[in-house]
Amino acid sequence: MKTAERLYQQLTQGSLDPESFKHANHIRLAWYYLNTWGEAEAIKRFTHDLQAYTQLVGAQSKYHHTISIALLRLMASHFPSLKNPQDWDAFKTDAQPLFTDAQKLLQRFYSTETLNSATARASWVEPDKEALP
Repeated sequence: MKTAERLYQQLTQGSLDPESFKHANHIRLAWYYLNTWGEAEAIKRFTHDLQAYTQLVGAQSKYHHTISIALLRLMASHFPSLKNPQDWDAFKTDAQPLFTDAQKLLQRFYSTETLNSATARASWVEPDKEALP
């Protein structure tokens, strides 16, 4: 949890280096939020904090609201199957598709047109192919 907690502090303080904030760190940070606050509050806090951070570093165009929420919901769906959701290594093993090809995973639930829309980027859009778990 220490690495994830440090990422959280850096994100919320605005000191996180944008160059080091790659996909795996996004997932680790989202995992921290889910472990700390539970799904509903984690979604609220994560999207708020991520939007504030992207604005601070001038990367607002990289923020995608629907993808952020959908991935958090998919991550949360793995927690009940884990003996210890706070075990990062166990989570990584169980949720491997989130790390290897999150885009492909999302295509199971969303058409490309829907996910690439301006609406989905700016606000939550329900899946148009299959309901999220």
